[in-house]
Amino acid sequence: MTRQKNRPILVTGAHRSGTTWVGRMLCAGGEACYLHEPFNPTLRVAGWLSCRFPFWFYHIPPGGDLPPPCRAALDRMLRLVYPAREKLALVRSPGDFRLWLQQVVASVLCRRRGKRPLVKDPIALFSAEWLAQTYGMAVVVMIRHPAAFAASLKRYGWDFDFRHWWVQTSLMDTLLRDLAPEIQAQIRDTRPIVEQAALLWKGIYSVVLQYRTRHPDWIFLRHEDLTRDPLTAFRDLYGRLGLTWNRRAARIIRAHARPGKRAQDPFSLQRDPAQTRNAWRTLLSEEELALVYERTREIARSFYPASSWG
Repeated sequence: MTRQKNRPILVTGAHRSGTTWVGRMLCAGGEACYLHEPFNPTLRVAGWLSCRFPFWFYHIPPGGDLPPPCRAALDRMLRLVYPAREKLALVRSPGDFRLWLQQVVASVLCRRRGKRPLVKDPIALFSAEWLAQTYGMAVVVMIRHPAAFAASLKRYGWDFDFRHWWVQTSLMDTLLRDLAPEIQAQIRDTRPIVEQAALLWKGIYSVVLQYRTRHPDWIFLRHEDLTRDPLTAFRDLYGRLGLTWNRRAARIIRAHARPGKRAQDPFSLQRDPAQTRNAWRTLLSEEELALVYERTREIARSFYPASSWG
């Protein structure tokens, strides 16, 4: 248990699968320090890395490495050192400065209190094996129903340029090799968001399926199971990760899982469990649902029974 308590934590999976919610709630007990999406190439002041990755879903293969400056930046981040000087140069507004100051303070407090690094990053999914191998990370992989994932992307209008996958030779030659024809076809003829979402889900969770076979020690969680009984599920997750379950964690998790209006902000931590599980039933048309089912069912059946589509 001592070794478990000292390990950095990676919370990953598809975007829109609850990674932010899970990451924040795992920090609610006060023992983990939340590090937001270091692999996200668009983060500026908020990011804890002083380098940027060139592609979405950047792939570092097991046994590979990063250029020395970026590897050093990742090492510093996992020592909970925010690159204050480099990020100050990116400040362009009072809002940026407030964010910069918050990160500086968080960095200092996290180190003083001896907190564990918790990296919340769906964009790091394809590098999860390297991160676990290199830094001994405890890995939590979030899984979400393909219909719910597609509905969420449709709702917020989030499309994806599959060239970010295609140009990464190491990724296409290994984790995504079997999907190369579909990815190439999507690049040639960009399809509507729901069709993109189906291929995104299929690509992401075909990789998760490989991980589940190779890494039985990793934690794989369905978003739907967490929303059915958040308090019990998080108590169990705290125990599996060597985090101390306490009243503060229970209070914060309970407060963020109350029935109410569905959040309009895609990054909201508020969860109405029933609405979160069932929103896709009204957001997708029958034709869209049929398309997502047809495109994803081969992989989806490893995570969800056929009855989950009804």
